[in-house]
Amino acid sequence: MLLSKDLFQYTKLLFTSTLLLSTLLSAQTIDILNGWQLLGAKNDINVTEFDNSCVNYIWKYDTTNAATPQWQLHIQNSSENHGYPQITSIKPGEGFWVKGNASCNITLSSTTTVVAEEIDIIKGWQLLGAIQDISVSKFDGCVDFVWTYHESFSPQWQLHIANGQNIDYNTSLISPLTSNINAGDGFWIRGNSSCSIDMTQSPVSTSYDYRAWGKDGDTQNSQLTVMVNGVYYTLVAYSNLNIAQSNASTNANVTFFNGKLNSKNITEIFSISNDYTNKNVIIKVLNANGSVVQQTQPINVNTTFMSYDITVQNVDDYRPIQPTDTNIEMPPATPIF
Repeated sequence: MLLSKDLFQYTKLLFTSTLLLSTLLSAQTIDILNGWQLLGAKNDINVTEFDNSCVNYIWKYDTTNAATPQWQLHIQNSSENHGYPQITSIKPGEGFWVKGNASCNITLSSTTTVVAEEIDIIKGWQLLGAIQDISVSKFDGCVDFVWTYHESFSPQWQLHIANGQNIDYNTSLISPLTSNINAGDGFWIRGNSSCSIDMTQSPVSTSYDYRAWGKDGDTQNSQLTVMVNGVYYTLVAYSNLNIAQSNASTNANVTFFNGKLNSKNITEIFSISNDYTNKNVIIKVLNANGSVVQQTQPINVNTTFMSYDITVQNVDDYRPIQPTDTNIEMPPATPIF
Protein backbone atom coordinates (compact mmCIF):
# COMPACT_ATOMS: atom_id res chain seq x y z
CA MET A 1 0.00 0.00 0.00
CA LEU A 2 1.74 3.19 -1.18
CA LEU A 3 0.37 6.47 0.08
CA SER A 4 1.07 10.00 -1.13
CA LYS A 5 3.07 12.08 1.30
CA ASP A 6 0.14 14.52 1.39
CA LEU A 7 -2.18 11.85 2.83
CA PHE A 8 -0.16 10.81 5.88
CA GLN A 9 -2.40 11.15 8.92
CA TYR A 10 -0.34 9.66 11.67
CA THR A 11 1.08 10.80 14.96
CA LYS A 12 4.23 11.24 16.96
CA LEU A 13 6.47 9.72 19.58
CA LEU A 14 7.34 11.88 22.55
CA PHE A 15 10.65 11.60 24.38
CA THR A 16 10.20 14.52 26.78
CA SER A 17 10.88 14.74 30.50
CA THR A 18 11.07 10.96 30.77
CA LEU A 19 14.62 10.81 29.37
CA LEU A 20 17.78 10.69 31.44
CA LEU A 21 21.00 12.06 29.94
CA SER A 22 24.45 10.60 30.51
CA THR A 23 27.82 11.19 28.86
CA LEU A 24 29.69 8.37 27.19
CA LEU A 25 33.47 8.08 27.06
CA SER A 26 33.54 7.59 23.31
CA ALA A 27 31.52 8.63 20.30
CA GLN A 28 29.03 6.32 18.62
CA THR A 29 30.21 4.59 15.46
CA ILE A 30 27.65 3.54 12.84
CA ASP A 31 28.50 0.66 10.53
CA ILE A 32 27.09 1.40 7.09
CA LEU A 33 26.45 -1.47 4.70
CA ASN A 34 25.89 -1.56 0.97
CA GLY A 35 22.12 -1.27 0.54
CA TRP A 36 19.23 -0.15 2.73
CA GLN A 37 19.38 -0.06 6.55
CA LEU A 38 16.72 0.89 9.07
CA LEU A 39 18.68 2.52 11.88
CA GLY A 40 17.93 4.23 15.19
CA ALA A 41 19.64 7.24 16.73
CA LYS A 42 21.23 6.73 20.15
CA ASN A 43 22.87 10.16 19.99
CA ASP A 44 21.98 13.52 18.50
CA ILE A 45 23.00 13.19 14.84
CA ASN A 46 24.02 15.97 12.47
CA VAL A 47 23.22 14.50 9.05
CA THR A 48 26.12 16.37 7.41
CA GLU A 49 28.37 13.86 9.16
CA PHE A 50 27.19 11.35 6.55
CA ASP A 51 28.45 13.57 3.70
CA ASN A 52 31.65 12.54 1.92
CA SER A 53 30.98 8.95 2.99
CA CYS A 54 29.43 5.81 1.49
CA VAL A 55 25.87 7.06 2.20
CA ASN A 56 23.70 8.24 -0.69
CA TYR A 57 20.38 9.06 1.01
CA ILE A 58 18.84 9.43 4.46
CA TRP A 59 15.06 9.34 4.94
CA LYS A 60 13.26 10.30 8.15
CA TYR A 61 9.52 10.26 8.97
CA ASP A 62 9.08 13.34 11.12
CA THR A 63 6.05 13.39 13.45
CA THR A 64 7.04 16.40 15.53
CA ASN A 65 3.82 18.07 14.41
CA ALA A 66 1.09 15.45 14.78
CA ALA A 67 -1.23 17.35 12.45
CA THR A 68 1.26 17.40 9.56
CA PRO A 69 3.66 14.45 9.77
CA GLN A 70 6.04 14.41 6.83
CA TRP A 71 8.89 12.60 5.18
CA GLN A 72 12.21 14.44 5.22
CA LEU A 73 15.23 13.71 3.02
CA HIS A 74 18.98 14.31 3.02
CA ILE A 75 21.02 13.65 -0.13
CA GLN A 76 24.78 13.55 0.30
CA ASN A 77 26.45 16.82 -0.70
CA SER A 78 23.37 18.04 -2.57
CA SER A 79 20.91 20.89 -2.19
CA GLU A 80 18.37 19.15 -4.48
CA ASN A 81 15.75 17.48 -2.33
CA HIS A 82 13.02 16.61 -4.85
CA GLY A 83 10.49 18.74 -3.01
CA TYR A 84 10.94 17.07 0.40
CA PRO A 85 11.95 19.08 3.49
CA GLN A 86 15.61 18.84 4.40
CA ILE A 87 16.46 16.78 7.48
CA THR A 88 17.83 19.21 10.03
CA SER A 89 18.65 16.73 12.78
CA ILE A 90 17.99 13.20 14.01
CA LYS A 91 17.23 13.02 17.72
CA PRO A 92 17.79 10.09 20.09
CA GLY A 93 14.91 7.65 19.80
CA GLU A 94 14.13 8.53 16.17
CA GLY A 95 14.45 5.99 13.37
CA PHE A 96 15.78 6.66 9.88
CA TRP A 97 16.49 4.91 6.58
CA VAL A 98 20.01 4.97 5.14
CA LYS A 99 21.03 3.91 1.60
CA GLY A 100 24.70 2.98 1.38
CA ASN A 101 26.66 2.50 -1.83
CA ALA A 102 29.43 0.54 -0.06
CA SER A 103 30.54 -0.45 3.44
CA CYS A 104 32.08 2.17 5.70
CA ASN A 105 32.17 3.38 9.31
CA ILE A 106 30.95 6.78 10.44
CA THR A 107 32.01 8.10 13.83
CA LEU A 108 29.63 10.70 15.20
CA SER A 109 30.92 13.78 16.97
CA SER A 110 28.24 13.70 19.69
CA THR A 111 29.20 11.74 22.82
CA THR A 112 25.98 12.35 24.76
CA THR A 113 23.50 9.51 24.69
CA VAL A 114 20.01 9.20 26.14
CA VAL A 115 18.54 6.48 28.32
CA ALA A 116 14.80 6.06 27.88
CA GLU A 117 12.90 5.33 31.10
CA GLU A 118 9.48 5.79 29.51
CA ILE A 119 8.13 6.13 25.98
CA ASP A 120 4.86 7.96 25.38
CA ILE A 121 3.01 6.39 22.47
CA ILE A 122 0.28 8.17 20.52
CA LYS A 123 -2.09 6.45 18.10
CA GLY A 124 -0.68 6.00 14.60
CA TRP A 125 2.48 5.00 12.74
CA GLN A 126 5.83 6.04 14.20
CA LEU A 127 9.36 5.42 12.92
CA LEU A 128 11.43 4.96 16.06
CA GLY A 129 14.97 4.09 17.07
CA ALA A 130 16.15 1.83 19.88
CA ILE A 131 18.35 3.75 22.28
CA GLN A 132 18.90 0.58 24.28
CA ASP A 133 17.94 -3.05 23.68
CA ILE A 134 14.14 -3.36 23.81
CA SER A 135 12.10 -6.53 24.27
CA VAL A 136 9.27 -6.51 21.73
CA SER A 137 6.89 -7.71 24.46
CA LYS A 138 7.22 -4.23 26.00
CA PHE A 139 4.91 -2.97 23.26
CA ASP A 140 2.03 -5.35 24.00
CA GLY A 141 -0.89 -3.22 25.07
CA CYS A 142 -1.39 -0.01 23.09
CA VAL A 143 0.71 -1.10 20.10
CA ASP A 144 -0.64 -3.40 17.37
CA PHE A 145 2.46 -4.11 15.29
CA VAL A 146 6.26 -3.78 15.44
CA TRP A 147 8.27 -4.05 12.20
CA THR A 148 12.06 -4.29 11.74
CA TYR A 149 14.14 -4.59 8.57
CA HIS A 150 17.55 -6.16 7.90
CA GLU A 151 18.63 -6.42 4.27
CA SER A 152 21.03 -9.30 5.01
CA PHE A 153 18.27 -11.42 6.61
CA SER A 154 15.98 -13.80 4.76
CA PRO A 155 13.20 -12.72 4.88
CA GLN A 156 14.33 -9.11 5.25
CA TRP A 157 11.24 -7.92 7.16
CA GLN A 158 10.42 -9.07 10.70
CA LEU A 159 7.03 -8.58 12.37
CA HIS A 160 5.75 -8.72 15.95
CA ILE A 161 1.96 -8.89 16.22
CA ALA A 162 1.12 -7.63 19.68
CA ASN A 163 -1.56 -8.62 22.18
CA GLY A 164 -1.95 -12.22 21.08
CA GLN A 165 -3.66 -11.29 17.81
CA ASN A 166 -3.86 -14.25 15.46
CA ILE A 167 -3.06 -12.85 12.02
CA ASP A 168 -1.80 -15.09 9.23
CA TYR A 169 1.05 -13.98 6.99
CA ASN A 170 3.42 -15.51 4.46
CA THR A 171 6.53 -16.62 6.38
CA SER A 172 8.55 -16.69 3.17
CA LEU A 173 8.14 -12.90 3.03
CA ILE A 174 8.05 -12.03 6.74
CA SER A 175 9.66 -13.72 9.72
CA PRO A 176 8.36 -13.43 13.30
CA LEU A 177 10.08 -10.87 15.53
CA THR A 178 10.27 -12.65 18.86
CA SER A 179 13.21 -11.26 20.81
CA ASN A 180 14.91 -7.90 21.27
CA ILE A 181 15.20 -4.86 19.07
CA ASN A 182 18.90 -4.11 19.31
CA ALA A 183 20.21 -0.71 20.34
CA GLY A 184 20.88 1.35 17.23
CA ASP A 185 18.20 -0.38 15.14
CA GLY A 186 15.21 1.46 13.71
CA PHE A 187 11.69 0.06 13.82
CA TRP A 188 8.11 0.90 12.88
CA ILE A 189 5.23 0.67 15.33
CA ARG A 190 1.52 1.35 14.99
CA GLY A 191 -0.15 2.51 18.18
CA ASN A 192 -3.84 1.76 18.66
CA SER A 193 -4.20 4.33 21.46
CA SER A 194 -2.17 6.68 23.63
CA CYS A 195 -0.13 5.14 26.42
CA SER A 196 3.20 5.27 28.23
CA ILE A 197 5.54 2.28 28.09
CA ASP A 198 7.74 1.81 31.14
CA MET A 199 11.16 0.74 29.88
CA THR A 200 12.38 -0.15 33.38
CA GLN A 201 9.77 -2.78 34.28
CA SER A 202 8.88 -6.16 32.87
CA PRO A 203 5.72 -6.04 30.77
CA VAL A 204 2.44 -7.33 32.16
CA SER A 205 0.75 -9.90 29.95
CA THR A 206 -2.62 -8.80 28.62
CA SER A 207 -3.37 -11.87 26.50
CA TYR A 208 -5.68 -13.86 28.75
CA ASP A 209 -6.50 -17.45 27.93
CA TYR A 210 -9.35 -18.03 30.38
CA ARG A 211 -12.93 -17.70 29.28
CA ALA A 212 -15.24 -15.88 31.67
CA TRP A 213 -18.18 -18.16 32.43
CA GLY A 214 -21.63 -16.66 32.06
CA LYS A 215 -24.49 -16.93 34.52
CA ASP A 216 -25.35 -20.55 35.43
CA GLY A 217 -22.02 -21.60 33.96
CA ASP A 218 -23.27 -21.05 30.39
CA THR A 219 -20.31 -19.90 28.29
CA GLN A 220 -22.65 -18.65 25.59
CA ASN A 221 -23.57 -15.71 27.82
CA SER A 222 -20.00 -14.45 27.72
CA GLN A 223 -19.93 -14.03 23.96
CA LEU A 224 -21.92 -12.25 21.27
CA THR A 225 -21.93 -12.55 17.48
CA VAL A 226 -22.77 -9.37 15.57
CA MET A 227 -22.63 -8.15 11.97
CA VAL A 228 -20.88 -4.89 11.11
CA ASN A 229 -20.80 -3.69 7.50
CA GLY A 230 -21.77 -7.15 6.29
CA VAL A 231 -19.03 -8.94 8.25
CA TYR A 232 -19.69 -11.20 11.24
CA TYR A 233 -17.59 -10.79 14.37
CA THR A 234 -17.80 -12.56 17.73
CA LEU A 235 -17.01 -10.64 20.92
CA VAL A 236 -15.80 -12.83 23.79
CA ALA A 237 -14.96 -11.93 27.41
CA TYR A 238 -11.73 -13.43 28.77
CA SER A 239 -10.44 -13.08 32.33
CA ASN A 240 -7.07 -13.23 34.05
CA LEU A 241 -8.60 -15.55 36.66
CA ASN A 242 -8.88 -19.25 35.89
CA ILE A 243 -12.13 -20.66 37.30
CA ALA A 244 -13.25 -24.07 36.13
CA GLN A 245 -16.77 -24.14 34.72
CA SER A 246 -17.79 -26.64 37.40
CA ASN A 247 -16.80 -24.11 40.08
CA ALA A 248 -18.54 -21.11 38.52
CA SER A 249 -21.38 -19.59 40.48
CA THR A 250 -24.80 -20.91 39.44
CA ASN A 251 -26.83 -18.05 40.91
CA ALA A 252 -24.48 -15.18 40.28
CA ASN A 253 -25.18 -11.54 39.71
CA VAL A 254 -23.72 -10.51 36.39
CA THR A 255 -21.92 -7.63 34.70
CA PHE A 256 -23.29 -6.69 31.27
CA PHE A 257 -21.25 -5.36 28.35
CA ASN A 258 -22.57 -3.09 25.62
CA GLY A 259 -20.84 -0.62 23.35
CA LYS A 260 -19.55 0.03 19.83
CA LEU A 261 -17.72 -2.01 17.21
CA ASN A 262 -16.29 0.02 14.31
CA SER A 263 -18.52 2.93 15.41
CA LYS A 264 -21.68 0.81 15.20
CA ASN A 265 -23.81 0.80 18.36
CA ILE A 266 -24.24 -2.80 19.51
CA THR A 267 -27.60 -3.01 21.27
CA GLU A 268 -27.23 -6.68 22.21
CA ILE A 269 -25.39 -7.48 25.43
CA PHE A 270 -23.19 -10.23 26.80
CA SER A 271 -22.24 -10.81 30.42
CA ILE A 272 -19.91 -12.39 32.95
CA SER A 273 -20.70 -13.75 36.40
CA ASN A 274 -19.60 -12.15 39.65
CA ASP A 275 -16.88 -14.78 39.93
CA TYR A 276 -14.98 -12.18 37.92
CA THR A 277 -16.10 -9.07 39.77
CA ASN A 278 -13.10 -6.79 40.41
CA LYS A 279 -11.03 -8.90 38.04
CA ASN A 280 -9.38 -7.79 34.83
CA VAL A 281 -11.28 -8.83 31.72
CA ILE A 282 -10.29 -8.47 28.07
CA ILE A 283 -12.86 -8.43 25.26
CA LYS A 284 -11.48 -10.21 22.21
CA VAL A 285 -12.93 -9.82 18.72
CA LEU A 286 -12.89 -12.96 16.57
CA ASN A 287 -13.52 -13.11 12.85
CA ALA A 288 -15.61 -15.77 11.11
CA ASN A 289 -12.61 -18.13 11.11
CA GLY A 290 -12.22 -17.84 14.88
CA SER A 291 -9.01 -15.78 14.67
CA VAL A 292 -8.51 -12.90 17.10
CA VAL A 293 -8.43 -9.67 15.09
CA GLN A 294 -8.56 -7.15 17.95
CA GLN A 295 -8.84 -6.95 21.72
CA THR A 296 -9.33 -4.31 24.39
CA GLN A 297 -7.02 -3.20 27.11
CA PRO A 298 -7.76 -4.90 30.47
CA ILE A 299 -11.10 -3.79 31.92
CA ASN A 300 -11.58 -3.82 35.68
CA VAL A 301 -15.06 -5.28 36.08
CA ASN A 302 -16.67 -3.76 39.15
CA THR A 303 -20.08 -2.45 38.07
CA THR A 304 -23.32 -3.84 36.64
CA PHE A 305 -22.78 -2.33 33.17
CA MET A 306 -19.48 -1.84 31.34
CA SER A 307 -19.03 -0.19 27.95
CA TYR A 308 -16.55 -0.81 25.16
CA ASP A 309 -15.54 0.94 21.94
CA ILE A 310 -13.50 -1.28 19.63
CA THR A 311 -12.13 -0.67 16.15
CA VAL A 312 -11.11 -3.56 13.91
CA GLN A 313 -8.40 -2.46 11.49
CA ASN A 314 -8.41 -3.18 7.78
CA VAL A 315 -5.60 -5.48 6.66
CA ASP A 316 -4.05 -2.72 4.54
CA ASP A 317 -3.43 -0.71 7.71
CA TYR A 318 -1.03 -3.37 8.97
CA ARG A 319 1.72 -2.20 6.65
CA PRO A 320 4.07 0.68 7.53
CA ILE A 321 3.99 3.67 5.25
CA GLN A 322 6.72 4.86 2.91
CA PRO A 323 7.35 7.91 0.74
CA THR A 324 6.34 7.70 -2.91
CA ASP A 325 8.35 9.42 -5.61
CA THR A 326 9.26 8.31 -9.12
CA ASN A 327 12.33 10.56 -9.31
CA ILE A 328 14.40 9.08 -6.50
CA GLU A 329 15.05 5.68 -4.98
CA MET A 330 12.60 4.75 -2.22
CA PRO A 331 13.18 2.72 0.97
CA PRO A 332 11.89 -0.89 0.80
CA ALA A 333 8.16 -1.48 1.21
CA THR A 334 6.84 -4.23 3.46
CA PRO A 335 5.35 -7.25 1.69
CA ILE A 336 1.63 -7.52 1.08
CA PHE A 337 0.27 -10.32 3.21
